Parts: sequence; structure tokens; C-alpha cells
Amino acid sequence: MTLLAVELERPDEQDLAPARELGTFLVHRRDSYLAFALAFILLWSVWRRHHKLMDRIGRLSSAFTAWHAPFLLLVAFLPFPTAVIGASATNPLADTLFAGTMAAMVCCEAAIREISARTASGRSASGSSSAAPSPGCSRTRSSCGSSPRWHPRTAER
Repeated sequence: MTLLAVELERPDEQDLAPARELGTFLVHRRDSYLAFALAFILLWSVWRRHHKLMDRIGRLSSAFTAWHAPFLLLVAFLPFPTAVIGASATNPLADTLFAGTMAAMVCCEAAIREISARTASGRSASGSSSAAPSPGCSRTRSSCGSSPRWHPRTAER
């Protein structure tokens, strides 16, 4: 999410000197700040849902990773359409680029949730039975065998 702030234009020294110049600078770039706030809220929401989902995952299927890669790509790409819409908020193509990126992210997220739900219920994308993680395993990527993997949320303090 910090990548979003990189796209925000910073005032030059001449814009910082008098308060009126700084105010003018900020007012003229309000679309950029609104786009930043919107993208931040959307990314925060996606991030929370993603972490909740990953905490429930017992194992990863190839279908899950196939949808997860484009999802992460779109999340990393979001600062670009955010900068475009912030620079030209009245341009319909800028709106379309931003909305299309968000729609593609939501589509990937829905596919990931569906695949993880199938895997959790004992069916993989191909319909075969999935192996449950060993007792004590936390957020494993594959079967743990007899020893659980360390995870910060389950580690003793």
C-alpha cells in the first residue's frame, strides 16, 4: 500500500514558502489525493480478506496458485491506474482502467475463494480428495507429516 504514496506529487520549495502557494498546490491535486484514499481503502479491504483467507488455508492446489499469481500482479499494478485516474479523473479511459483493474482483482479473489472452499471441503478443483494438514500445523503449504511448521501466530512467546 505504501507504493500508492510514491505516486503523489510533492510540492517544490517554491510551493512550500507561502501558505497560499501550498494551498493552491494541494487544491489543484485533490483528485490525486482522492484517488489515493480510494485505492488505499480498497487495498486495505482486499488485504484483510486475503489474510483471513490465507489463515484458513490448509494446503495449496495448483488451481489456487494459478489464480493467486494474477491476483497479486493486479494488486501490485493498482498504483498505476490510481496515478492515472488521479491525474485525469474526468477521462473515461482512466476510469475504465481503474475500474477494470479492480474488477479483475475481485474476479481473481472470487476464484481463489471458491477454490479454497472446495479444497477445504475435501474436493480439489479436479474433484479428488485433499489431504488434511497434520494436527498442530498452521497455514501449511503441503502436508506437514509429523512435525508442525512454525508460524508467528502459533509460536510461544
